[in-house]
Amino acid sequence: MNKKEYLDFSGLSTLLNKLKNWFVSKEEYKDMKGATSDSSGQSGLVPSPSAGQHICFLCGDGTWADLSAYFEKVESLEKDIEFLKQLISDIEDLNISTIKTSDGMSVLTDTNEKLVLNENID
Repeated sequence: MNKKEYLDFSGLSTLLNKLKNWFVSKEEYKDMKGATSDSSGQSGLVPSPSAGQHICFLCGDGTWADLSAYFEKVESLEKDIEFLKQLISDIEDLNISTIKTSDGMSVLTDTNEKLVLNENID
């Protein structure tokens, strides 16, 4: 091609394609290889998400994952943690005393009679 051929539209397109092929080689940009428990992954082109995966995250194994179930579980665990904190606070508020019975049983009770537990304590 001579200089005049690069000045028209098709010549410019040819030039751009040659530049693209020169700078971007298919072999340079392989697909990403995800990591496994035994081997590291390899960098490369990220796999395209499918329709409906617009809220997914790319995982280290090279797959797209919907984490909404994970976030729901975290929210549920946060509620459980708040419940347990309140339970611990309520237990700490109790003034527990232990009474040993003649048959070897221990009776745990608080002085406000809110809680009574019977256990064999050796």
